[in-house]
Amino acid sequence: MKGFFGFASALAMVTLLFFLGAAIIQSESEVKSAQNELIKAEQANKERTLLENNCDKIIYAKLNEQIPRNNFNVASAQNEINTTLANYLQGKAKTMNIFYEETGEITTTTLNQNSAVVLLQTEEAIYAEYAFTSTPLMNTRIGKKLGEKIISYFEIPIGYTTKIFQLR
Repeated sequence: MKGFFGFASALAMVTLLFFLGAAIIQSESEVKSAQNELIKAEQANKERTLLENNCDKIIYAKLNEQIPRNNFNVASAQNEINTTLANYLQGKAKTMNIFYEETGEITTTTLNQNSAVVLLQTEEAIYAEYAFTSTPLMNTRIGKKLGEKIISYFEIPIGYTTKIFQLR
């Protein structure tokens, strides 16, 4: 009888150790999966930050270029800014609706319809502004969905503005 109970308890211990080992392996697998998703999320956030910073730089630089050239023709300035911005965003982002569903490609025409440029000059100062205004229904966005399980969005938000004020 002692041998039977010894064998049964040894078998129970081996079974317990087997299930415990399987649980540890599964936990390690889930931790590695979570780490991989976090790395992908970090890469998506890096891409979002780069897109945002580059769009800001493009808009500011092109708006600032209008001042020394004395180009106070808002349609010309708007077209120049939006052409450069559309070229940069080609293949990187799309037009989207308010539910972040892609609705089309980004073109200069789309950006011209959804933005405004103000250029004012007085004897004392120069004021320049670029604004992404969307359509009258406020339902056009420029953006991109980044990531798979952990999702991040790049977008030029409705109401985005860049302003330059220079004293003469």
